Amino acid sequence: MHISNPTRQLIIFFTGLLCLIFVGLRPATNHGYTGDSVQASGDTIIVNTTSIGRDIIGYSGPVPLEIRILDNRVIGTRALMNQEAPDFFRRASVLLDRWDGMDVGTAQSIEVDAVSGATYSSLAIINNMKRGIGEYYKYLKDEGHIEGTPYGEEQKDSFSWEDMLAIIVLLAAMILPLFWHSKAYRATQLVANVIILGLWHGSFLCYSLFIATASHGINDTTTAITILLLLAGLCYPLLGKRSFYCTNICPLGSAQELMAHIPAPKFSIAAKVLTFMRHAVWFILMAVLVLGVWSEWVNYEPFGAFALTSAGVGLILFMVVILICSIFVPRAYCRCLCPTGTWLKSVPSLRSKKKYNKKA
Repeated sequence: MHISNPTRQLIIFFTGLLCLIFVGLRPATNHGYTGDSVQASGDTIIVNTTSIGRDIIGYSGPVPLEIRILDNRVIGTRALMNQEAPDFFRRASVLLDRWDGMDVGTAQSIEVDAVSGATYSSLAIINNMKRGIGEYYKYLKDEGHIEGTPYGEEQKDSFSWEDMLAIIVLLAAMILPLFWHSKAYRATQLVANVIILGLWHGSFLCYSLFIATASHGINDTTTAITILLLLAGLCYPLLGKRSFYCTNICPLGSAQELMAHIPAPKFSIAAKVLTFMRHAVWFILMAVLVLGVWSEWVNYEPFGAFALTSAGVGLILFMVVILICSIFVPRAYCRCLCPTGTWLKSVPSLRSKKKYNKKA
């Protein structure tokens, strides 16, 4: 049975939307932890923020910590199982030793800078620490050791100059291509997308971000950059700009287009073959995501390779293969495999199609 392209796109869009809603509403797991938030082990007090910090969201979900306190000093902090992209979370994990040796009052009140390129995960770690120490104080009060229960304020995302530069690059990519068609400008924008949005700031759309948004919505932990990315990816197609994000903003798409400018023989693959491959891969990935057979694939989209200092070797090699293939087949990954781009391109347009009918 032949299915028209518009119908196929609608099937993909609503299938993807239902999958995200299903996965987003799936009950969160505590990874087997059913104990109290605060427990004593000899003279050491152990605080587990799995329950008390479930509303503190990183990039893809909660980031619970285990905090060990001895004689009112933090003696160790470790991250518990979470759904953050492993390569970017490794950047933020350098914060885990930040509070070692501090008395609990200092540890709760000190302002800690987020790690560049891992802002979401960093703030989740910082605020879990503050929430955990607040729970420690509550425990001391319940045990009769103190009368008051001091709580420190949790840190909010504040604009650094790095964040501001990333927002400027993102806004330029969202606005200027609508009015300015210049090869020199486009090359500059593509390079900025790769260096600033990708390598430096780690800002892009991916399924981890879609699932986090479906699970927790837009709330006070959502950064301005995340909101702008979602607007570019989901709202532009509604206005008839179906591939706008992929073509003008995506750091990986930008890197592939730059590689395509390297002089080399170009190989042409039939559009029907590329479309079939991309859609087949996408439906398979949606199936395993919903069934929970291999839902971890969302953490291994090649975007994570932009975290060069912490990305796994396998992910970096995957990125290298993509870029080499793009020399000979322009935007090879976008056209053959990308699940994020496949769903974004299926967002239906609200724009009137009368002018197209006239041409026909």
